[in-house]
Amino acid sequence: MKSLLLSVLVFFSFFSHSNSQSDAEKIRQELAPMLGQNNVGTDFWFAIPEMFYNNYFESFYINITSSLDNEVEIKSKLKDISIKANIKAGNDTIITLRGDKLTEYSYQTNNERIITRVSNESGIHVKSKYPISVQTYSSYNGLKDASLSMPTSSLGNKFMLQTYFANYRNTQEKNTFPPSISVTSPFNNTRIELKLSSFNKDLKIRLENGDSVLAGGTMVKILNKGDVWNIFSVDSIGDLSGSLINASNPVNLQYSHANMSQPIGKGLSNEVHSTIFPTNTWGKTYSIPTFRELNEFPTIRIFALEDDTKIYRNGVYWTTVNNSTTNEIFESKTWTDRNREDEFGIISPSIISSDKPISVMVFPDYHRILESNFFELSNMSILTPLESSVKYASFSIFSIHEGWVEGDSARVKKLELYFEPENNGEIPSDLEFVIIDTNNSNIEWKSIKDYYGDSYYSVELNGKSYAAKEILLPDSCNYFIRSNETKFSGYVYKTTMNHMGPKPGIYRKEDFFGFPIATSMNDLITDDTRVPFVTLSNNKDGSKVNGIVYDGYENSSKLAQLYMLKDYSHNFDFEIISADEGFLPDPNGNSFIPGEPIQLEFELTKRNSNLDAFAVIYTCDKAGNDTLIFINEDIFTSVTPEETLSEYMTVTESNIQLLPQSLADGFKELSIFNIEGSKEMSTNIQAQNTVSISSLKSGTYIVTLKSNTRLLTRKINIVK
Repeated sequence: MKSLLLSVLVFFSFFSHSNSQSDAEKIRQELAPMLGQNNVGTDFWFAIPEMFYNNYFESFYINITSSLDNEVEIKSKLKDISIKANIKAGNDTIITLRGDKLTEYSYQTNNERIITRVSNESGIHVKSKYPISVQTYSSYNGLKDASLSMPTSSLGNKFMLQTYFANYRNTQEKNTFPPSISVTSPFNNTRIELKLSSFNKDLKIRLENGDSVLAGGTMVKILNKGDVWNIFSVDSIGDLSGSLINASNPVNLQYSHANMSQPIGKGLSNEVHSTIFPTNTWGKTYSIPTFRELNEFPTIRIFALEDDTKIYRNGVYWTTVNNSTTNEIFESKTWTDRNREDEFGIISPSIISSDKPISVMVFPDYHRILESNFFELSNMSILTPLESSVKYASFSIFSIHEGWVEGDSARVKKLELYFEPENNGEIPSDLEFVIIDTNNSNIEWKSIKDYYGDSYYSVELNGKSYAAKEILLPDSCNYFIRSNETKFSGYVYKTTMNHMGPKPGIYRKEDFFGFPIATSMNDLITDDTRVPFVTLSNNKDGSKVNGIVYDGYENSSKLAQLYMLKDYSHNFDFEIISADEGFLPDPNGNSFIPGEPIQLEFELTKRNSNLDAFAVIYTCDKAGNDTLIFINEDIFTSVTPEETLSEYMTVTESNIQLLPQSLADGFKELSIFNIEGSKEMSTNIQAQNTVSISSLKSGTYIVTLKSNTRLLTRKINIVK
């Protein structure tokens, strides 16, 4: 068990925190990358976005960041991809896939490419031992856009398509490339219904059999595990936006475009791709990135699910948007008349709010001071709402071209961090970060306020203060952010441009991309606030523990995750044995479809009946309500992670002192287990209220406090 113990100690070391926190809070924070509905997970499915893949200098990058020593596998059956990689804690791995090996479509004839069809088993599957975050990058003479990938447990079933149309100068040319929607299924027998928007009367898609589906029309496809449905409009200026996807199982949706024009009539084009988020994760409050270095405020598109959706800009009524399936999509600069040399002319933050759920796309404009010498290029992102803020995030950025420009600053690497300040107006003290780059390889958490200073920009809306802090980043780095209580979100972007004017011998090369750093992916529609309920039973010989997790309350978002934390468990094998809906008896894959069951049954089986056993089980619903279940032999309960034992005991270097409240609440026994689950000692606290721990060796131990109806658990670390 040495390797397990080493793994656990590394895990504890990376996520250790100040002594002022309760032990329950420490455990919760140590487990942060493994818990909740968010963009961190162990199983990902996505498609390769549409780009100029027949060019030799085109590549697709998969950037994987891990907070733990990790093992990762990337596969695609059709693409004949099978890659394994090991990642050190705090580091990342960049998987480069050559574009000329990935092409799905011929770019020589428009007639070939615009057929909407299924590419069987072409999806990219990323699996890992421990949770990871995944960003994907497209490239064409540099990194052109990036997207935040979602794990299978956080995927959704209902979507509104969000795209942009082709280069406006080439709309009549046969080789113009329309936008693409890629639907990737992680599950077999997934029924996908596509209903085209009725607003764009010229919208049409053509099928493999020669049939066409027109605006307002509906079609259905059945996808199996790993299949990708690539959807295109026949007309190169046809906007698929507002069309609806309804899937029987969770799927991943991506928008990509090999030839997107700059918004508001700009000239030249760019490659873009972004994850499309399910409609149940749409919110009512968004912070728009400032892009302080650019000459103009960014362009945004606002999508609405309902008619008469009122939109506010920094608290002031701006416009009304109707259902984007049947009505025109609202598009505008967030503000006008900006000069980046005028500090007072830059508005930050820009908060877009609404009275009903919306989604927001942003297009930053990279038109700079040397106007004639640069492409007017843009990247595109679908933003995450502030309601989906998180307490943990990790991301990575890297470089292909470093770029230089005479007379202008063309190298921008920045994080815009969004949060609510403390009551005293300061940046929350629990916001911490770790940055890993060529200058720093040590995992050491630092205070954002202390390291970067207490300055930020804010706006007051409806009794709340919304803050944005701008943080400069290295050219390439891995960045981790966490907090204990404060929820945060953010947007990271990078711009690097080479000179493209008349100077001989200089060729255009640019890195420019941006993406949200994290999202909770919680279901914001169901109004589910109840934690799943757990009941446990033990068989007579003590060899098995059976549990039932129930989430069938009113407004249930349904169950999304259930698993055993192996590094916190010992001598138990875990298996999900039934589900009321969506059960997948696959020991090598997903055992149930997230978001389908309201009840799951699991079983713990002792490996060695003669040894003690201990397990920590985690469960979560689609709204992010979750709980940890601590199980030790025949003593078990579901313990709320925020519960603390400070009212029952104090711990010193030599003993544990039981407080009067422990007896008043009926607790009778205190036990101490080592990290491998073996019992070190047990004491009747009704006869003895002081327990010596001086005989324990250095290490991590689990302390349990037992009554007839309750079992409370905490962790202690002993160093000698």
